[in-house]
Amino acid sequence: KIYYNKGKKGKVLEMAEKALHEPDLLPEHLVQALGYRCIAATLGRDDKEAFKTEHYCRDIIYYTLSLSGINAQREAISSDGRADIVVELSAKRFVFEFKLAKSRDTEKELLDKAIEQAKDKRYGEILPLKELNRMAVVINAEDKAVAQWRIVD
Repeated sequence: KIYYNKGKKGKVLEMAEKALHEPDLLPEHLVQALGYRCIAATLGRDDKEAFKTEHYCRDIIYYTLSLSGINAQREAISSDGRADIVVELSAKRFVFEFKLAKSRDTEKELLDKAIEQAKDKRYGEILPLKELNRMAVVINAEDKAVAQWRIVD
């Protein structure tokens, strides 16, 4: 089951949509709009089911994007693998690789793994060619929020 916190849902969707359609959008603005607020505000903070698997967290973010009218794909296939989420804009492509840390001790290791995976699998390097922004994102299951993230070169 997906439980929405009705009081903040509209604001989260509005923030995500606004962040994506800014002409000078920086990747960090997108991560902030989606990650920090989307997970905690879309779900109740006491929802333990949502933070059991990486796929469940990914799907919550994907559905939040899709419901707000943003062109997002999950498990987007490329020649070398599948990116967790790809957001397509007219001139930009945002690729997200998510990892779920069960504790703070594993965050750095998972971030490095996500960065390596996005590079090795060449996520987002598909046609049509666009400005590519790849991000590795670690969600902490204890804090129920984005713990660490990096732009992948």
